[in-house]
Amino acid sequence: MAYSVAQALPLTRLDPSSRPALVATNSVEVEQEALRADGLSDIVIQTIQASQRPSTTRICNATWRAFSKWCSSSNIVPLANVLDFLQQGLIKGLSPNMLRCQVAALSTVLTLPTKHLDLSQNNLYSIPWKSLSSLWKLQVLLLSNNSIHKVRDRTFISLGRLHKLDIGRNDISFLGNSFSVGLISLSELILAYNKLQELQYKSFQYFENLQKLNLQNNNISSIEMGTFRSLTRLRQLYLQNNCLHALHNRLFSMLQHLEILNLEGNMIKTIAPGAFIPLSHLTVLNLIHNKIEHIKFKTLLSLQTPGTHILLSDNPWFCDCDLQRVFAKLHSVRRLILDDYYNMTCMEPHLLRNLPLSAVDTELCTAETVTVLVITFTVFVTVVAAIVMAERNRKKRAEKRWNEDSDVSYNAQN
Repeated sequence: MAYSVAQALPLTRLDPSSRPALVATNSVEVEQEALRADGLSDIVIQTIQASQRPSTTRICNATWRAFSKWCSSSNIVPLANVLDFLQQGLIKGLSPNMLRCQVAALSTVLTLPTKHLDLSQNNLYSIPWKSLSSLWKLQVLLLSNNSIHKVRDRTFISLGRLHKLDIGRNDISFLGNSFSVGLISLSELILAYNKLQELQYKSFQYFENLQKLNLQNNNISSIEMGTFRSLTRLRQLYLQNNCLHALHNRLFSMLQHLEILNLEGNMIKTIAPGAFIPLSHLTVLNLIHNKIEHIKFKTLLSLQTPGTHILLSDNPWFCDCDLQRVFAKLHSVRRLILDDYYNMTCMEPHLLRNLPLSAVDTELCTAETVTVLVITFTVFVTVVAAIVMAERNRKKRAEKRWNEDSDVSYNAQN
């Protein structure tokens, strides 16, 4: 293909006097403006316009298919910078007619939406960061279902207009400190189905406009305190199917606008009382299928949004009177909705295993109350008996002293 020859040639500019003739003036100016807006150089624009003839359609289509296949195998995005290489072949005199046909074929890239680039399912092992550097207009970048295992530092620095980035279903295990650099307009980030193990603040520090963050189905077991503090506009956070063990106080600090928090399918056993305090707009909290045995009333009472839906089933609940009191209080808080309360089952004690919490909750405190009453009655009887015995002993001692005093007085008289 001509690209392999022209690629090795030095870049030079064509003398304006040797430029090909253009098509009709009334349409050229409009087309030129559109091509310039997509970042093409003037010399490439003129060659494209001079080569637009119906007779070249078959050759153009064949050339474009071959070129696209080559770009895919070489991890090169077929965009404007590649056309410059082909243009140099024409400048150096390499088969002008063939090169013009190829340039015309490659011009079909302009029909692709330059604001939307889909590179998913392309067997990529790395992100073609050099090719992305010129795509400053890009708004959607899809890189899912590849074999990407690493993201280079400052890979997305030129993508300041990007709104959606999907790097899901890859093999990424670590995000560098400069991962978010340049992504100041990003509103949706998908990192699901990777191999991430920890999250750090510096990886997310420039995501001020992020609204949706999908981190589900990774191996995340550690989240650095303050990791999310720059995500002040985040509305949806998906952390399901990871390896989290505990939720610490203020882990979600600065997420005042968060509406959906999905923590299903982790190993969460401990939830600090202040873990959810910053979440003043939360509407859905999913804690299904974790390791929670007990939860404190004030932990969920901190959720202030009217109509917050809370999901708590498939946890190994330890059903005792304290747990019954917690849920009795939660039911009395009208702004909190326990959607799956009737699906919650007991794991311990063994006698209650697999029984619905809703079926035994009234009995838990009844049995405990009876036990307390029995103990109280026993203590009361013991105290009364002790008082009676003490009074009886006091009377015996008093009677004995009186008898002794009487004997002494009688002997003195004799």
